[in-house]
Amino acid sequence: MKKSLAGVALSVVLVLGGLTGCGGDTAKPTPSPTASMKILGASERPSETPTPGQQPTGPIEVDPPERPAAMDNADEAGAVAAAEYFLRLTVYASVTGDTTQLEAISGENCKSCQSFVSTVTKRHADRERWVNMPEIQLSESQQWIEMDEPLQYQVEFEARKGSYEYYSFDGQLKTVPEEHVIFALRPTFDDSWVISAAQSFSLEEAAASQTSVSNQ
Repeated sequence: MKKSLAGVALSVVLVLGGLTGCGGDTAKPTPSPTASMKILGASERPSETPTPGQQPTGPIEVDPPERPAAMDNADEAGAVAAAEYFLRLTVYASVTGDTTQLEAISGENCKSCQSFVSTVTKRHADRERWVNMPEIQLSESQQWIEMDEPLQYQVEFEARKGSYEYYSFDGQLKTVPEEHVIFALRPTFDDSWVISAAQSFSLEEAAASQTSVSNQ
């Protein structure tokens, strides 16, 4: 089993709110993509784009991402599929406010996962609304087994998210710039896959230091 990741609590925003550290063991993110894929998994339906000052009355209508069939497997392919699915769900939940599936795959001890769900719920309750869906690109970096019982992997991705706009609770149109970060996720299998740890890092931090997903 690898040593514990050195804690770096970041406020990096990939979707609507920061996804920072929660429980797990150690590894150093080293971006060396072996495959590139789109991970959005939720198609935006045609709708009129609000003009500045015209706040949307409800969330953008998008379809929920499909659960990958590979998640039925308790192996490396299942772990990677679970990590991708989790990231798709963070985007879907942020846009729609529907956190049902995201909560189901978020481990009880993953504090950043639970905090993310709370943030999304609060922002939608405050009537924050996205204007457009950002383009998300995910490059698979690496994955390895951490524990045999329960089965746990670490999966790391290099993620790029395009700029997007949203209306804040007070009706102000905000623009979020493009982002480029590393995600370290800990899919754990015990009857089904859950994410037991998740953290984001800037490329500089991932390249320069030993990083850790901590239960904070």
